[in-house]
Amino acid sequence: MSDDVLLGEGPAGLRRARALVRERWGGTLPPDRLDTVVLLTSEVVTNAMLHAGGTVRLRLRGLPDRVRVEVRDRSPRLPQQRRVLDVERVSGRGLHLLRQLASRSGADLEAGGKVVWFEVAD
Repeated sequence: MSDDVLLGEGPAGLRRARALVRERWGGTLPPDRLDTVVLLTSEVVTNAMLHAGGTVRLRLRGLPDRVRVEVRDRSPRLPQQRRVLDVERVSGRGLHLLRQLASRSGADLEAGGKVVWFEVAD
């Protein structure tokens, strides 16, 4: 899959995102790597749903030596990592996980919103 897939809202959209990742790379990535991609996809999609609202789109791309996940939303507000990770809070860990587990990650403004992306090496 390389085209954007429109995700549903709420828990159903999040479940669909995880299922699409498992369907796309379930037979090709080692289980621990697949779990990492599923976790990071959950974090980025959840952030888009909670903070951007509206339409969230998912794009999965297999590159020669890595996988890339892109999540698009309509908000022009770029994600900001909290300076201090508060382990008592239920939220606020997503960008910390992204920085620790992804090979590369970023966020770019584009016409009509932004794309938050990450890559995990094969």
